[in-house]
Amino acid sequence: PGSRPRRHPQATTVHPEDLSWSILGDIFSRPWFVRAWVIQEAALSKVTPQMLCGTHKLSWESILASGTWLLSICYKLTPLIRRPTTVPALRSLKLFSELRQVGLPWDMTTLLNKTRRFRSSEPRDRVYSLIGLAKEADEAFVLPTAFRASYDRPVRDVFRDVTRYIITSSKNLGILTLIRCNPDWDRYPSWVVDFTGDVLWERISYFAWSAHTKGW
Repeated sequence: PGSRPRRHPQATTVHPEDLSWSILGDIFSRPWFVRAWVIQEAALSKVTPQMLCGTHKLSWESILASGTWLLSICYKLTPLIRRPTTVPALRSLKLFSELRQVGLPWDMTTLLNKTRRFRSSEPRDRVYSLIGLAKEADEAFVLPTAFRASYDRPVRDVFRDVTRYIITSSKNLGILTLIRCNPDWDRYPSWVVDFTGDVLWERISYFAWSAHTKGW
């Protein structure tokens, strides 16, 4: 969208003042990119998704490619560096690309870590929106009780049961690294992960996210 890129002689990049950067910044600043339920929409679509913005239809493949390229190669060298609101969208596009390249399902611990910047108005959806992508749900003959959507149950109980299930089924305490260093003990037990936690929380440690690389 926007005006045709103005190119300098012997140059291949879009001029910093080109209107296209402003339009791209407006698109990437939209909250759609960080909605939790969008992850399933992007990852599980059986056809190539199409993106509608106003009266314009955008190529999902182009958006995906440009977003991941910008974040991994040259974001700091583009005018978008002046639009910090675009960073969440670029990170989301990188995740969408990884989900497609690696393939599904992923283990729930990895999904919860990778999607911690996403948002939902309903706290329980921080878990429920990922069930369709999770290895635990894919391998179970019957969906584990902890993952069955129930909006009548207290959020505290949902997060408690999910944390407990991941620990017991994986026999791994890795999920606990998502707990902030100073847990809200008045709201949750000390070992329960609050999956709505802000990404700015200081975590106990950082994962080496290689769960889907060769040799894992």
